[in-house]
Amino acid sequence: MTLRILNHPIVQITAFAVVGVSVLAVVFPHYFPYPLSSFSNYANQLMLLMLMGGLFFLLLRQPRLTFLSFAGSAALCLFLKYSNNSDGINRWRSRLTPEQVVLKSKPEHTNQLRVAHVNLSNATDIDSTVQALRNCKAGLISLHELDPMWEMILREELSSAYPFQEFYVDIGLYGMGIISKYRLAGIDTLYFDGVPSLRTAISVDGQDLRLFSLHSEPLIHESARKKLLFQLDTVGTLISHDSLPSLVFGEFNLMTWSNELQEFCKTAGLHESRNGFMHYVSKGLGSLWETPFDHIFFTSPLQVVEFSNFLEPGTGKRLGIIGAYQVQNGITYVE
Repeated sequence: MTLRILNHPIVQITAFAVVGVSVLAVVFPHYFPYPLSSFSNYANQLMLLMLMGGLFFLLLRQPRLTFLSFAGSAALCLFLKYSNNSDGINRWRSRLTPEQVVLKSKPEHTNQLRVAHVNLSNATDIDSTVQALRNCKAGLISLHELDPMWEMILREELSSAYPFQEFYVDIGLYGMGIISKYRLAGIDTLYFDGVPSLRTAISVDGQDLRLFSLHSEPLIHESARKKLLFQLDTVGTLISHDSLPSLVFGEFNLMTWSNELQEFCKTAGLHESRNGFMHYVSKGLGSLWETPFDHIFFTSPLQVVEFSNFLEPGTGKRLGIIGAYQVQNGITYVE
């Protein structure tokens, strides 16, 4: 009975249409209305589903559906490969093949900064979140969706550990702040059609760094996308004309492989910190469908030496991301 249904022309035509539309919506999201345009955020999950579908149909001896599923999976593989400018694959490969790295002496001095980006709306327990922020050993923490209650809590609990604090409080989506162990210099609030972003600078062991904290609207309509494009274009131009190494962190409502973020990175000379696509599986298979819209980008001569999810103690809920960065001194070394 199952084989007869799968062999029916209507079923096969429908399957071809579903796979074809899914692949096209991932590769060309701007030509599709929401929610089809959001398929691009699930490119890696759809790729795996099509791969598993191909194996399933192969067992059932359905050559057309097998070919269709494998072809769709291969198309998405190629899309992910050629739309990602991150050096994360090279970083991962270098860890697997350390013998290919030339051994040199370790530099006597490296300027390393540990940076966390946290969305406070993800917090389920205030005490656990405050404890995580206090114990994360970050030199600087970017905070999003900061409301008056969180401002009061952070000032009371973390002022001694992070004496330099800058808050933009909002009861909606756009509250944000930066707390730091380093003095924040030249703090600016940039507005993009009502959406705020923060720009500042710090000095770590004599190395000046430029910092940007960006927020964006959910991209559920074209006007939100145009607003984000203007924001990314403006910030990208500022970074490209800045002589200081830059770190950019925030909520972009886009995946790494999106055309918008790829153009942003190309304009500003930015690199993605996230190493790979499967970002968060500690809470079971359901978390595979979660999409990481938070990113930390960096420019040369900075390099990322560590990157991971920032989790709430006890619950294991993902609060954000955290990474460690240092200035390259032109020397590659391994321990």
